[in-house]
Amino acid sequence: MAEAGDVDGAIHDLRREIITRGPAAGRSHALARLMMKKGNWIDARKLLLEAEDLSDGRLCCRGDMAVVLRNLGRTEDAIAYIEPLVNSPSAGIEDFCVSCHLLIDLDRLDAARDRIAKAEAMFEKLVSSSPSLARRQRPLLDDCRDRLEARLAPKKIVGLEEL
Repeated sequence: MAEAGDVDGAIHDLRREIITRGPAAGRSHALARLMMKKGNWIDARKLLLEAEDLSDGRLCCRGDMAVVLRNLGRTEDAIAYIEPLVNSPSAGIEDFCVSCHLLIDLDRLDAARDRIAKAEAMFEKLVSSSPSLARRQRPLLDDCRDRLEARLAPKKIVGLEEL
């Protein structure tokens, strides 16, 4: 329903499912992602914390929580939150890209370079094993790389004429 554009309807349906079937990590995480689509960062954070509690310590929501914290102006907390995921075997391209954006925000460009290099290495393996997933992940990787390159590019001083 949310992919068809009816985020409010999807939120309603998912809340009803939580009431009838009970709380579960997957349902809370899905509801949090819908809240994120609406820009409701505070409710998304609460739901992600709930999903994390229900997941028995798995790193299931760390990437989304980092995005939420960043949007709440807590970039330092966001990077600290995503680090265990980025350093785990379950880290994916999206996780490395989220980490890269956070590191760029914090002007930690060498660490951001490291994250994009890991994402690119993972992408190269993905191209041969799952081309359709690689096509979906490509824009994330390109966006991260473009943002890092823009930050690293020398800045031009506007308004000065060459002598």
